[in-house]
Amino acid sequence: MKVHPVFHITLLRLYEKDDYGRESEQPPPIIVESGEKEYEVEQILNSKKTWGKLYYLIKWKGYSEESNSWEPKEHVENSPELIRQFHRTHPHAPGP
Repeated sequence: MKVHPVFHITLLRLYEKDDYGRESEQPPPIIVESGEKEYEVEQILNSKKTWGKLYYLIKWKGYSEESNSWEPKEHVENSPELIRQFHRTHPHAPGP
């Protein structure tokens, strides 16, 4: 079965510039020893399981809510305390 990235038009929003017509500056990613880019997790907002795989809704530090994203568990394993904190406050949320 193939899945196509299709979504309803009501999920779209118009792009809005800030009051001065410039784009907001985002903090740069952290570069780790291996040369990979990493972004800092500010908070875990939700979790879900899709096709048996665990995903977390992430609020990224220094970014707006529009930048929140669903990430597989493997992408947030560097934040074990935030994962524990999320599951302590949301005991019925899908977890490992």
